[in-house]
Amino acid sequence: MEFSTEELDFFNNIFTKTSTDCMVTGTEHQLSMQTEVPQSLKQVLVGSKLTLLAEISHYQLWFPVSLSLNNLGEFSPKLATSEIIDVTFCHWVNVKNG
Repeated sequence: MEFSTEELDFFNNIFTKTSTDCMVTGTEHQLSMQTEVPQSLKQVLVGSKLTLLAEISHYQLWFPVSLSLNNLGEFSPKLATSEIIDVTFCHWVNVKNG
Protein backbone atom coordinates (compact mmCIF):
# COMPACT_ATOMS: atom_id res chain seq x y z
CA MET A 1 0.00 0.00 0.00
CA GLU A 2 1.45 3.34 -1.00
CA PHE A 3 0.39 6.75 0.26
CA SER A 4 -0.18 9.73 -1.98
CA THR A 5 1.93 12.87 -1.59
CA GLU A 6 -1.01 14.58 0.12
CA GLU A 7 -1.37 11.74 2.63
CA LEU A 8 2.36 11.71 3.37
CA ASP A 9 2.33 15.48 3.93
CA PHE A 10 -0.57 15.08 6.34
CA PHE A 11 1.25 12.44 8.39
CA ASN A 12 4.45 14.49 8.35
CA ASN A 13 2.55 17.46 9.77
CA ILE A 14 1.08 15.31 12.54
CA PHE A 15 4.39 13.88 13.65
CA THR A 16 6.71 16.89 13.19
CA LYS A 17 5.82 18.48 16.53
CA THR A 18 8.57 18.12 19.11
CA SER A 19 7.73 15.13 21.22
CA THR A 20 8.14 15.19 24.99
CA ASP A 21 6.90 11.62 25.48
CA CYS A 22 10.43 10.31 25.99
CA MET A 23 13.32 12.61 26.79
CA VAL A 24 16.94 11.61 27.31
CA THR A 25 18.97 13.83 29.62
CA GLY A 26 22.58 12.74 30.00
CA THR A 27 22.53 9.14 31.16
CA GLU A 28 19.07 9.33 32.72
CA HIS A 29 15.92 8.38 30.88
CA GLN A 30 12.64 10.06 31.59
CA LEU A 31 9.35 8.69 30.32
CA SER A 32 6.03 10.47 30.39
CA MET A 33 2.71 9.24 29.09
CA GLN A 34 -0.33 10.86 27.59
CA THR A 35 -3.77 9.46 28.20
CA GLU A 36 -5.30 11.44 25.38
CA VAL A 37 -5.03 10.89 21.63
CA PRO A 38 -4.13 14.07 19.70
CA GLN A 39 -7.12 15.65 17.95
CA SER A 40 -5.49 15.24 14.53
CA LEU A 41 -5.22 11.46 15.02
CA LYS A 42 -8.78 11.23 16.32
CA GLN A 43 -10.00 12.77 13.07
CA VAL A 44 -8.08 10.17 11.06
CA LEU A 45 -9.03 7.12 13.13
CA VAL A 46 -12.70 7.79 13.84
CA GLY A 47 -14.66 6.91 10.76
CA SER A 48 -11.75 5.08 9.11
CA LYS A 49 -12.31 1.71 7.54
CA LEU A 50 -9.78 -0.61 9.16
CA THR A 51 -9.22 -4.35 8.89
CA LEU A 52 -7.59 -6.73 11.36
CA LEU A 53 -5.94 -9.82 9.87
CA ALA A 54 -5.51 -13.01 11.91
CA GLU A 55 -3.69 -15.96 10.35
CA ILE A 56 -4.38 -19.41 11.76
CA SER A 57 -2.77 -22.34 9.99
CA HIS A 58 -3.80 -21.97 6.32
CA TYR A 59 -6.75 -19.69 7.10
CA GLN A 60 -6.89 -15.91 7.03
CA LEU A 61 -9.57 -14.19 9.09
CA TRP A 62 -10.27 -10.60 8.03
CA PHE A 63 -12.18 -8.60 10.66
CA PRO A 64 -13.61 -5.18 9.74
CA VAL A 65 -12.83 -2.80 12.61
CA SER A 66 -14.51 0.49 13.39
CA LEU A 67 -13.46 2.97 16.07
CA SER A 68 -15.75 5.33 17.93
CA LEU A 69 -15.26 7.64 20.89
CA ASN A 70 -17.09 7.03 24.15
CA ASN A 71 -18.24 9.71 26.62
CA LEU A 72 -14.77 9.90 28.18
CA GLY A 73 -13.10 10.51 24.80
CA GLU A 74 -11.55 7.04 24.70
CA PHE A 75 -11.52 4.84 21.62
CA SER A 76 -14.02 2.01 21.55
CA PRO A 77 -13.16 -0.60 18.88
CA LYS A 78 -15.88 -2.77 17.35
CA LEU A 79 -15.17 -5.92 15.37
CA ALA A 80 -17.61 -7.03 12.71
CA THR A 81 -18.12 -10.56 11.39
CA SER A 82 -14.93 -11.89 9.84
CA GLU A 83 -14.35 -13.11 6.33
CA ILE A 84 -12.52 -16.45 6.38
CA ILE A 85 -10.26 -17.40 3.49
CA ASP A 86 -8.55 -20.75 2.97
CA VAL A 87 -5.20 -19.82 1.43
CA THR A 88 -3.83 -23.33 0.90
CA PHE A 89 -4.26 -23.19 -2.86
CA CYS A 90 -3.04 -19.59 -3.08
CA HIS A 91 0.28 -20.46 -1.44
CA TRP A 92 0.69 -23.53 -3.64
CA VAL A 93 0.15 -21.45 -6.80
CA ASN A 94 2.67 -18.82 -5.62
CA VAL A 95 5.32 -21.44 -4.83
CA LYS A 96 4.78 -23.31 -8.12
CA ASN A 97 4.82 -20.16 -10.28
CA GLY A 98 7.32 -18.22 -8.13
